[in-house]
Amino acid sequence: FIRRSDGNWTYAEVKSFEETPQGRASIRFIVNQKNSSKSYAKKYWKTHIRPLKITPKKNPSSSSVERRGRGRNAVDNINSSSKDESNRGISC
Repeated sequence: FIRRSDGNWTYAEVKSFEETPQGRASIRFIVNQKNSSKSYAKKYWKTHIRPLKITPKKNPSSSSVERRGRGRNAVDNINSSSKDESNRGISC
């Protein structure tokens, strides 16, 4: 997220890392679907840029997590050894 001129925070994606002719670093962001951009010099990075916190997906093993609900029943029915179609019921 980046802080806009009016003080509001807006979701934006990094377009590029740039360097001015004077050697100053900046980041340019795309702020909307029209590809409008906003650039921030390094001195504003701490106050005007808030990166998203990405948390890695946990990949629990099936033995450590108890599965509940209708999804568990559906999986059990798919994996059952019974192939008799008459026990499947009627869908509305």
